[in-house]
Amino acid sequence: MKKGKIFLVPFGKLKTTDFLFTQAIKHIPGHDYSQIVYIGPTPRKIRDAQVSFTKAVSNQCFIPPHFYTIKQYTTELFQTYNTDKKKLSDFIKPLILKKLDPALSLGYAHSISEFIRDIKQYLFDLSERKLKNQILMHLRDHNCSKDDELYQRIQKILTIYTQYNKILTKHNYYDDEDIIKSAIEYIKEKVAIKILILDGFFYDLTKLEEKIVEALINKAETIYALSFYDERTPQSYALPQEFLTFIRKLNQLDEEIIREPTEIRHQLPYYVCASIDEEVEFIARQIKTAAIEKQTSLANTLVCFSNLQEYEKTVRRIFKKYQIPCSMYSTQALAKTKPVIAILELLRAIINNYPRLSTVAVLVSDHFQRFSAQVKNNIDYLSKKANIMKSLSSWQTLNKTLKTILTEERRFTPTLQKTIDQIQKEIRTFLVLSEKFRQSKETLKGYTKGLRQLLAQLQWCQNTNELSREILIIKDEFYQILSQIENFENDFGEFKISLEEYLKVLEYFLERSEIIPELTTHGVNVLGFAETRGLDCDYLYFGGLSEDKFPGKTRFDPILPEWLKQKLNLPSFQQHLLRTRFHYFRLVNTPRLKTILSFYNTDQDRVYLPSPYLNGEAIIPPKENTIFSLEQLQQETGRQEKIDVNTLMPLIDFSQDEEIKEMLNQRFGYQSHFSVTTLEKYPSCPYKFYLDEIIEIETLTEPEYKIEPKMWGNIVHKIFEKLYKHEVVPIEKLSDQIK
Repeated sequence: MKKGKIFLVPFGKLKTTDFLFTQAIKHIPGHDYSQIVYIGPTPRKIRDAQVSFTKAVSNQCFIPPHFYTIKQYTTELFQTYNTDKKKLSDFIKPLILKKLDPALSLGYAHSISEFIRDIKQYLFDLSERKLKNQILMHLRDHNCSKDDELYQRIQKILTIYTQYNKILTKHNYYDDEDIIKSAIEYIKEKVAIKILILDGFFYDLTKLEEKIVEALINKAETIYALSFYDERTPQSYALPQEFLTFIRKLNQLDEEIIREPTEIRHQLPYYVCASIDEEVEFIARQIKTAAIEKQTSLANTLVCFSNLQEYEKTVRRIFKKYQIPCSMYSTQALAKTKPVIAILELLRAIINNYPRLSTVAVLVSDHFQRFSAQVKNNIDYLSKKANIMKSLSSWQTLNKTLKTILTEERRFTPTLQKTIDQIQKEIRTFLVLSEKFRQSKETLKGYTKGLRQLLAQLQWCQNTNELSREILIIKDEFYQILSQIENFENDFGEFKISLEEYLKVLEYFLERSEIIPELTTHGVNVLGFAETRGLDCDYLYFGGLSEDKFPGKTRFDPILPEWLKQKLNLPSFQQHLLRTRFHYFRLVNTPRLKTILSFYNTDQDRVYLPSPYLNGEAIIPPKENTIFSLEQLQQETGRQEKIDVNTLMPLIDFSQDEEIKEMLNQRFGYQSHFSVTTLEKYPSCPYKFYLDEIIEIETLTEPEYKIEPKMWGNIVHKIFEKLYKHEVVPIEKLSDQIK
C-alpha cells in the first residue's frame, strides 16, 4: 500500500501550499500539529508556509508543525544526535586548504573548496581511490597525458582533497556535506515522522539531497508531496520530470494530476527603460494604477529583480516616494554594512600608510565613538587644506602645516590654534593605537587579538543602548567571525600571515557572511530571482532583464573544464543555463493575472541588450499624466501657477544691522577696489557671489598626487642602476639609452 500522494500541478495554480496543509490536517484531531514535518525549498518560502498554515487553522490556539529547508533539517539532526563531531564553517575551508598548501591564493583555495563541495554533493558514494581513478580515466580518454598541465593540476587537487578529509578527521570536524550525509543515518535510526509534506520545487536537488528525501519518504507514515507538470507543454516541465522520475523509483506515492486552465506565457512583451530610476518608476506607477483600480491587492503583488542588491536602494527610495508599502527580502553582505566598512577602511589606512580618504573615513565615522565631534566636523576640510595625500608623518605634523598655510592667508587666530591642536592630539592618539596594532604578532590569531583591542580602544559601536537592532546584529556577527578566525588557529595550528593577507582573509569572510532581514510580510513583496520559488501572486513585475544580468556572466572555473564536469555529472554551465531558463519559465507563468517584464538599457556611456530569454515585443513605457506622488503634485502646481523659483528664497537684507553694514562698506563700498573677475561673479550668480566673497566659503578639491622626494630618489636610483650595470654610458648617449 502506498504511503500518500504526489500532486502534479501546472505553474499558475494558486494556493498549492494551502491545499497540502488541508490534506494533512483534515484527519488530525485536536490542535496538535507537531506531528507534521514540512520541507520547503527556501527560507522565504518557509516563512510564507508558516503564514499560510496559521490562516488555514483560523485563530485557534494550536501547536504548529515543524518547518525546514533540507539544510535546516539536517543541521538540526546533527545538533540533536551528534555527540562528538564539531561543525566546520564553510568560511574555514579555504584557510585549511591554504594551510595544506601555503602557495595557494585565497581565491584559488575558494575554488578548490567549491570543487570539494560538488564532489561530496554529487559523487559522495565514490571512495577517494575510485574518484581519482574515474577522473584520471576521463582525462586519458580525452588524450590528456600525465605531462599535461591539466592532468598535473587535477592530480594535485585530488591530493589536497585527500589531505583535507584527513585533517578534518584528525581534528574531529564535519563540513556541511558531511553533516547532510550523516543525517541519512539519523533519519533511518532515530527519527519518527508521522506526516511529511514535500512542497514542490525539488528539481534542483543534489544527489546527496536526493538521498535525504529518499530517507524521509521511507521513514514517514503519511506523505503529501507536490511537483509540477502540464500536459499542454511537457517539454517546458523537463526538470520537474527528473524529480518525478526519482519519486517513481521509490514506488511509495500515488500520482494525481490537477488540471488548471492557467495561461501559458511563452512570448511576452517587455518594457525598455532609459535608466534604473526610470525602470523602478515605471514599476511603481504600474503597481499604483493596479491598486487604485482594484485589479489586485498589494499583498498579492510580487516584484522580482535579477539582481536585487543593485536595485534595493532605488526601490526603497522610489516606493517611498509613491507611498507603496513593501516587504523586501534582501540579504546584505556583512562587508557592505556601514559599521564594517569603517573597520575595513581602518585596516586599509594602516596598511597603505594612512591615505587621506581612508583615514578621514575612519575619523568621521559615527561608529568610532572615540573621536570628538570637533574632529568629525573639521578633519575632512583641514586635511584638504593641508594638502595631505598620505603618510604617517603628514598626519603627525598636521597642525604645523595648517599653521603655516593659514598664517600666510592671515586667517590664523589663537582660537583656531586651540581647535587645531586639540584635533592634532586626537589624531596622534589614533596613530599610536594603529601603529601598535601593526606590530601585532604576524599570525591570524595575533592580528585578530590586536584588532579586537584596537576596536575597543576606538570605541567601535560601544554605546549599546543607543544602537539600533540592525547594528547590534552586525556587531555580533562580526565578532563571531573574529572568533571563528581565532578558533581556526586553536584547532589547526599557527597560521603565519602578513597584515595585507590578513585583510584579504577578513574581506573574504565578510563578503560571504550575510545579514538576513526579519521576514516581515506587508504590502508588496520585493525579492530576488532565486527566492521566488513556491510563492503565489496575482501580478508579477520582473525587472533587470538585461543580457549582462540575466542569465548573467559565467564564473570561470580554474579547476575542471566543462567537458569533464559533464562526464562526471557535476554542475556545469550548460546545466546552469538550462535551469535558469526553466526558472524563468516557471516565474513568468506563476501569476494568476499578469506578468510585466522590464530592463534598463543605458548606464552612463554603457548600453545593455535585452536578455536572450526575452522573445516578445520591445515596448517603451508610455508617458503618464496621472499624479501619483506628492513630489509630482508640487511640480505640477508650480507649472500651472507659474511660480518663479527665485520668489521662494527671500533676498537677504543687511541694511538693518549697522555693524555688518559698516563692514560691507569697507569691503564693497565706494572706496574699495574690485577685480574684473570679482565683478563678473555678481551678475552671473548673486548667490554664489555671496558665498564666495562675503562669507568666504571655501570649496576645496582633493589634493593632487605628488611623488614624494624619497620615491623620486628610488626611481632615479633604479634607472641609473640599469644604465650602468654592464658599462659606463657616455653623457651624450644617456638620453638614447634611457629610451
